[in-house]
Amino acid sequence: MATNPYFNFKSSAPEQNLIEDLTIEAIKTMGMDVLYLPREYVKKDLLFGEDVLSQFEKTYEIEMYLQSVDGFQGEGDILAKYGLEVRDKVELVVARRRFMDEVGNLEPLARPREGDLIYFPLGNYLFEINFVEHENPFYQLGKNQTYLIQAELFTYSLEKFQTGVCGPDEMNQTKEYARELTVSTAINSGPGFYLGETVFQADGITGATLGQATTTGTVIDWTLATNTLTVSSISRVPFVVGATQSIQGEKSGTEYYLTGSTLTDLVVPENVVSNIPDGDANTFGIEKQTILDFSETDPFSEGNY
Repeated sequence: MATNPYFNFKSSAPEQNLIEDLTIEAIKTMGMDVLYLPREYVKKDLLFGEDVLSQFEKTYEIEMYLQSVDGFQGEGDILAKYGLEVRDKVELVVARRRFMDEVGNLEPLARPREGDLIYFPLGNYLFEINFVEHENPFYQLGKNQTYLIQAELFTYSLEKFQTGVCGPDEMNQTKEYARELTVSTAINSGPGFYLGETVFQADGITGATLGQATTTGTVIDWTLATNTLTVSSISRVPFVVGATQSIQGEKSGTEYYLTGSTLTDLVVPENVVSNIPDGDANTFGIEKQTILDFSETDPFSEGNY
C-alpha cells in the first residue's frame, strides 16, 4: 500500500529546507564558535596509509553545538601505566550546509574528516575527530541535515602548527617552569652571564667550583639593567636566597649575591642561542679527545700483546 501523500513529507523539498533552516538557527543560537583545522599530510606512508609528519596551517571558523552540555565525556583523568592521562571526549553537532559553506567549498572535503582538529577558544582545548556519524538524527523528513562529530582531546606528537592563531600555535612551544632570580652585589661581574651556560650555587660558599655545587641550572635570559637572571632546567634542590648565598656562571665566572627568586611558567625556547665565546668550543674540541681510549690491550695475552 502506498503512503498517504497528504501526510508523508519524505520527498518534500520545502519541508526539508524548513527543517534545515531551523536546525542552523538553533545551532547559531545555542552553539559556540570553534575553529576547524584540516590536517595536511607532509610525508604520507603509502604502505600503512598513515602520515609520518603532518601539519596544520589553516583554520576555518564555524559554529557547532556541544552535545555534552553537562561536561566532558570519556574516561576523564585517569592514572595510567605511564602517569596521569586526560581522556576527555566531546560530541559536537554541525549543520551540513554550514560546513560546506565555511569549509567544504574551500577545502577538498565532503564532510568533517577523521584526524582533523577542532579548537575551542573558550577553554583553549584542541580535540581530534575520531568518528563522524552522518545519520544522526536519522533522515528527518527524508534528509539528513547535520553531522554528529565524536572527538577526543588531542595528543601532541610533533605536528607543525602555523595557523596564525595564538592558541593552536602554542603546541609548537615548550612550556617549562623557570626561576626569575634577582641578584644584587657583584662578587665578580665578569662579562655577565652567558645564555645557555650552566650556573650553580654552592650553599654559602663564594668562589666555589662546579664540583662543590648544590644546585645547578641553565641560563635562558640575563638582564643587567634589572639584575634579573632567568634560569631553567634546575636541579632537584632549589636555589637558596640569602645574604651569604651567591650564584655563579661556569663559563663566564660571573658571580652575584642572590636576593630573590620567583617561580614562573613561561615558554622556554627549544634551543637557547648561546653567546658563549668560541674559545670554549675549541677547549671542548681538545678535551673530547681524551674521553675515548683507543689504546688496545688483550686481557687474555698475559701482557704479551
